[in-house]
Amino acid sequence: MLRVSDSTGPWIEFRGGPFDGHHQLSTKGAFAAEILCFITRDTFRQLNRIEDRKSPNGGALTSVALYELDAVSDPPTYRHAGSIGGQSFGGVIAGMS
Repeated sequence: MLRVSDSTGPWIEFRGGPFDGHHQLSTKGAFAAEILCFITRDTFRQLNRIEDRKSPNGGALTSVALYELDAVSDPPTYRHAGSIGGQSFGGVIAGMS
């Protein structure tokens, strides 16, 4: 579980999905009702600061996770609402244009 070192501001926990257990500090104190998280091979390496350098092809989209705000929990949480593969997501976006 990744804890933000400065926990003086409002923070939110992610539950379920690829970011399960992650805590994120909000500098604005407000949370979006839904968020999309774009995941690459380097996402978790960078998130956990395992390595600063990027891996070859590490920026290629592997999947997209949708999280929805559960504002009634204390503290608020983002709950995993589903995921889609990177290629499938690309097809959905291409079909929208």
